[in-house]
Amino acid sequence: MLTTLVTLYLAGQVNTGGATLPLEYNLPTTSAGIEILSLSPIPIKAYEIPINLTSHAALVMDVSSNKILYEKNIDKQLPIASITKIMTAVIALEEIENLEEIAIVSRESTLVPGSKVWLSQGEKIKYKDLLNSLLISSGNDAAFAIAENVAGSQELFVQKMNAKAKSLGMENTHFANSHGLDDPDNYSTASDIALLAGYALKKNFIRSIIDIKELNVMSASGISHHLTSTNKLLGVDPEIKGLKTGSTLGAGECLVALAINPYGNEIVTVILNSQARFQETQYLKDKIWEAYVW
Repeated sequence: MLTTLVTLYLAGQVNTGGATLPLEYNLPTTSAGIEILSLSPIPIKAYEIPINLTSHAALVMDVSSNKILYEKNIDKQLPIASITKIMTAVIALEEIENLEEIAIVSRESTLVPGSKVWLSQGEKIKYKDLLNSLLISSGNDAAFAIAENVAGSQELFVQKMNAKAKSLGMENTHFANSHGLDDPDNYSTASDIALLAGYALKKNFIRSIIDIKELNVMSASGISHHLTSTNKLLGVDPEIKGLKTGSTLGAGECLVALAINPYGNEIVTVILNSQARFQETQYLKDKIWEAYVW
């Protein structure tokens, strides 16, 4: 493969006051000299993203190329709270053949503390609606019920989570439960979470529900559950399309977000242990749109 140094004249995706941006960029070519073009982020010359975040770790990744566009302590192991539920959803979707099948809620599921959708002991509910409860309302009871019904026990489900993490190359991650409540053995890094998010976004079901703000579901037992998203940016910032919030005493405020600009370019932002996860997510997203063209 040869490399040709070319000057790309890019305009229209950044606020330049109408000026054309000349950017030098190494564009790969075939041996016949045919340029290979791909939608990959290119930094605007001499632009640096200001670093002013309270989060202990942060990352921005381009979804199409997996290229990291911004990083802060991305390999630091931290508690991740309900960001854990992204892996719970992935395992469920890969283990369950038919999401219309019925799961039965155990007493143990109803006793899990923290965020709940208030499932009832013995309640019969579709896996689809357990996943809605998991990803929209961040129900810890839904996570526990999924784990028990899919694998037979929380412990066996967690084994599947850790095996999947290993297969995805999440080398600095370990799961101890399906819901993300604080546990010394439940941790990850911003870089590993970005890998997981990129993988999860390939799942059609996850794509279809992550930007739902509110939803009513009716279980097979006739019990209604009103689901409300924990992501305060949905419906407020039209460029934010999900993905998962998390918050515990140990993990602080966490947020993994999918953002799409008017040109269809997608980025994932990861914020771990922040004092202002929603504001800092918007801040990073806006700065990336300013700093890169595709």
